[in-house]
Amino acid sequence: LIIWDDSGFDFTGHLPAEHRLRRVLPIADGALSQWAPNEGANFAAVADPIQDDDATYVAATTSGQVDYYKNASMGWTPASIIGVQVESVARIDSGTQAWRNRLKDSGGTVRSGAARTATTAYVKTEDFYGRNPATGTAWSKANIEASEFGVEFV
Repeated sequence: LIIWDDSGFDFTGHLPAEHRLRRVLPIADGALSQWAPNEGANFAAVADPIQDDDATYVAATTSGQVDYYKNASMGWTPASIIGVQVESVARIDSGTQAWRNRLKDSGGTVRSGAARTATTAYVKTEDFYGRNPATGTAWSKANIEASEFGVEFV
């Protein structure tokens, strides 16, 4: 379900009649790799085309730890980009703790999503950015490909 209106500050225009939603998975670790992977590189532990639950993951134990990931080329050049959505899936073994999605755009500006409380069941979250935080204008392919996306343990 996508609900679109022109009442938010991130609105960049009208939804075109034809559009694509494109998922882009991480291909490398970003500027910060403070979470611990259960195996291999951090990005590889979360670059799952289909969520694999506890097979591969990254974990954090200290508030403020951040993991960023670099993403693959989009592989095509869209006429316009409506926005970027950062997604994560998380759970906790016991107790209560929170995490939030993070975006570091091509200009180095960091935006954080709302903190979410983790539970023992996996929870998927999304944060939508209709405009590039560095410029306040619509995203470009180059901006997206130069940005890093990740998570913060709070």
